[in-house]
Amino acid sequence: MRNLSKLAALTAAVATLVVTPAAMASPTPIPAKSITLDAASFAGQLPAPGAHLTRATVFFHTNDEDKDHDTHITVTAVDRNGTTAARVANAFGDFDDHSDNGPFGMYIHNPSRWELLQGGNLHLRIDPNGNDTWRFNFRVDLVFSDGSQLSSWGDRLQMSQSDRTRNFPIS
Repeated sequence: MRNLSKLAALTAAVATLVVTPAAMASPTPIPAKSITLDAASFAGQLPAPGAHLTRATVFFHTNDEDKDHDTHITVTAVDRNGTTAARVANAFGDFDDHSDNGPFGMYIHNPSRWELLQGGNLHLRIDPNGNDTWRFNFRVDLVFSDGSQLSSWGDRLQMSQSDRTRNFPIS
C-alpha cells in the first residue's frame, strides 16, 4: 500500500509540470530535466515473484528498566501457514537502561516467500531466571532474495516473569 501512495505522489508531481505556449515557442531550447525510475528506486518496496527470506535480524532498545543478564529472549517469525521462518533464542547478557542492543541475526529455519510472511506473526517471549521486569522497544527486519523487506516492531513494551509473551503482525 505504501508503494502505491509513493507512485501516486510521483504521478501527481509529474502531472503538475506545465509547459506554457511561450516556452514552447521559445527559440532557445529549454534544458530538459529528467526523472529516472528504475528498480533501485523502489528497492525494498515491491517484492519480486517468489522472493524468499534470506536474512532476519532483531534489534532492541531498553528504556528505563533493564533486562537481567540471565533473562532468555526468544523471537520467532511465523508465516501465514504457521511455519517458523526465522528464530533466535539467547540471553544476550545484560541490557542496561537506555541502551541499544543488536542487531542480532536470526536463524533461517524456512526460507518462506514474501507473500506468506506478509500477514504472518512475530512471537516474542522472555524467560527470566526469577524476577525481571524489562521495558523496551524492538524491531525485526526480514530481508528477501530480491532486496525487499518486511518488518515488525513494538514500542514502550513491558514484559516480566508474570507477562512473558507478545505477538505482533509482520507488515
